[in-house]
Amino acid sequence: MRYAFFALLLCFHGAFGQSDSTVYVKELAWTIKLPPGFKVIDTATLNAESRARESEIHWIKKPTGPNYHKLVFWARNNAGEVIFVNFIDSVHDTLGLNFPNIKFPRAGESNESEVIYDGVKFHKLRTKMNTNPYPYTSTTLKTAYDGKIFTIDYSVSDSTLEDEIENMLKASKFDR
Repeated sequence: MRYAFFALLLCFHGAFGQSDSTVYVKELAWTIKLPPGFKVIDTATLNAESRARESEIHWIKKPTGPNYHKLVFWARNNAGEVIFVNFIDSVHDTLGLNFPNIKFPRAGESNESEVIYDGVKFHKLRTKMNTNPYPYTSTTLKTAYDGKIFTIDYSVSDSTLEDEIENMLKASKFDR
């Protein structure tokens, strides 16, 4: 009986492990299937990592005042590439669907466009960052939903992975 219980438990564990890559972001009513190797990182882990890095990057000036942005989803792979979603309510967002006019010191080419995923229109900003030794591409997508401005961001150093994330976005579903 004990062995049957453990065998059943292993079967269930394997079944749940297969669905770990499918994520529902309720704030955006969005279902995605993460590219292979990406894992969702919980907020407790993110907060602990942030506190641990504060001593390493003490020279960065911390913002003062209220932060109206809310992180709702974060995933990364072992190479450090990330996908995350956050939002700000439209009352506190002075930019709307526009992007800030900020020039990054190591930014290369940058372009803006509009894209549609599952019928939802996004404003897209893609910037190639010329950092040594590992250049990467940073992409931000913005859309308005339910009185909030949502951003979906991802940063990758591998163009193949960038294609995988683009395919993930094309295959994603919105319950709107």
